Amino acid sequence: MSLPQFKYKTEDLCVYNLPTEILQSMSLMYFDFSTTEVETPQLTEDALSTSLAAMEVEANASLNTCTTCLVSFEGLDLTDKKEHYRTDLHRFNLKRKVNGLPPVQELEFAGLLETLEESISGSEGSDDDRLDAIMETSAAEEPAGPISFTNTKSPFVFFKSPLVQEKCFGVYKVCFLPQQMENPLESMLQWKQQPGKSALIMIGGGHFAGAIISHQRKSTKGNTATAQMSLVDQLVDVIAHKTFHRYTVRKKQGGSQSASDGSRGKASSAGSTIRRQMEVLLMTEVRELLQSWKSHLDQCDNIYVRSTGQYNRSVLIGYEGAVLKVLDPRVRNFPFTTKRATTSELRKAWVQLTTLALTDMPKSDAAAQERAKRQEAILAQSRQSKQKEMKELTPEEVHTVEICLLVKKSRVPPLVAYFRKHGLSLDFVLEPGLENVLTPTVLHYASAAGQPHVVQALLTTLKADPTVANVFGKTAWDVAAGDSRRAFQTARHVLGEDYADWSRAHVGAAKSREEFEQAAEAVQQEEKRLKAEAMAKAREVSEEEREREAREMKRKHMLGQGRSVGVLTQVQNMSDLSEEQKMKLMREQRARAAEARFKK
Repeated sequence: MSLPQFKYKTEDLCVYNLPTEILQSMSLMYFDFSTTEVETPQLTEDALSTSLAAMEVEANASLNTCTTCLVSFEGLDLTDKKEHYRTDLHRFNLKRKVNGLPPVQELEFAGLLETLEESISGSEGSDDDRLDAIMETSAAEEPAGPISFTNTKSPFVFFKSPLVQEKCFGVYKVCFLPQQMENPLESMLQWKQQPGKSALIMIGGGHFAGAIISHQRKSTKGNTATAQMSLVDQLVDVIAHKTFHRYTVRKKQGGSQSASDGSRGKASSAGSTIRRQMEVLLMTEVRELLQSWKSHLDQCDNIYVRSTGQYNRSVLIGYEGAVLKVLDPRVRNFPFTTKRATTSELRKAWVQLTTLALTDMPKSDAAAQERAKRQEAILAQSRQSKQKEMKELTPEEVHTVEICLLVKKSRVPPLVAYFRKHGLSLDFVLEPGLENVLTPTVLHYASAAGQPHVVQALLTTLKADPTVANVFGKTAWDVAAGDSRRAFQTARHVLGEDYADWSRAHVGAAKSREEFEQAAEAVQQEEKRLKAEAMAKAREVSEEEREREAREMKRKHMLGQGRSVGVLTQVQNMSDLSEEQKMKLMREQRARAAEARFKK
């Protein structure tokens, strides 16, 4: 590394043992949402906790975490994981991440939807358009975003120092544990006073390399660089190391044999069998090694892992009796690309990780600043329009808006609490009346919206009257959509015949939930039976077709292509005759032909 205008050599810049002059000159750099440096702020607890949570999840990034939403998939199966990535919450947080904003949790997202539903309801746009509308308004409410030293897309934590001009120092974020990120400078002082050790593990393509390395560098006084190892690499104090190589990947094909079996089916070649056996052998050897290193690993401050693919990571982490646990905060990924797993590569990776970097100052994001200006304008316009709308709405119309939002989202407990908090009766008429002529009551509205859970709660908890009709004489049962009618019949079963005049409410016969489940199961069984019969008939027809085609092919094979048996036999027989015999046969044929003509 070249360090212009700087008297220290690369060998002196280990972050675990920095010279006192450098440590005393360093000060943490803080940035706003647009990566513009700001004066050292007093970091709020919310901003700090958000930054630390993001750091912890990114450090433990794997197939068991969503680094966008900062949630763990521990205990979820593959279907639930896929379902999370399809949710509006995840897509919304992706948009916020692109815009440099922290993620929101599920309850906060639900609140945003409720708040903004009125302004985007009735829109015929796609789901992405709706999320964009929410994004513009929600982002406008926090144009500056949290101020933090982690507000950069760089893998470094940046420090400024008068020892370097127009540049800054950088330390990789993964070197700090989540609790150490509260005060990086103090943590670096503790590193110098209390040296420890770390583990580096790489696995991929049948190659494994692992090492336990001390944070204290060795003395290289009198050493010289060699073709195999530079002077900087010789500084690394390796306590223990081990490498394995097994034939698990077909040459120039890429991917493990298990991955190929999972995507294309299990191959039956000799090579694939050998590769499967080698995968099992490599996994056994690696796990035995990790178990033998358990005392070292338990004492390590950080454990850096590079594993390509889900299978290789499962070899190292999270199996039954594993030394390395899935949620171990010390386990983190390398923040840069590495080459094939070898001891030499481990040394180079450790040097790169632990050497204080001299980098250019982070550049401000002009696009983010322009976006902030637009968001501020949107926020001002949104507030003005909301204030104007709220002034024009009557108290009854405000209640109607709030109730309808809760019904649409099927949020039963908040709906019940809203009625009780504001002392509203179930006879409350939704306003304005002309817009709710078909659904004048909350029960009508929930029934027409296809919200069976809300209907059930209104009848059984709030004791709504199912006999109330609109101006057209339609009860809530008559305007029901989806599974709402099932909720009415279930409520009738629970409340009994004395609760209301169910015949006047046009509600069907009372049925328990078990009866509905049995009926649904019977329908499902009937569908399965019909499907099985259809498949059986299709197989029979297919079998008959195959037999018919086989008979046709056999007949064609026996008869040949377009020649009769008699002609074919005659041609074959004449080829075996002498010239005299051929002449005699032809005379007999002419005689038979003449005789046949006379008979006619």
